[in-house]
Amino acid sequence: MAHPVVQGHRSMPILVVKNVTASVDFFVDRLGFTLAGLWPDKRGVPGFAIIQLGQITVGLSRGTPQDPAGQISA
Repeated sequence: MAHPVVQGHRSMPILVVKNVTASVDFFVDRLGFTLAGLWPDKRGVPGFAIIQLGQITVGLSRGTPQDPAGQISA
């Protein structure tokens, strides 16, 4: 019986932030992360980013304390 091969299976924490651009700048400029991807909302404002440092991958999602899940509304 063949066993399935699982590739690329790992977790990525997602931090809810007020300002994705400012947060990316902090992680990249101060902590040495690199920007792996940036996705704007319907208005063109960055709403989600992925940053990396070595084997560490972190998502940054725009949200507020009233919106802890980071849901982005246009």
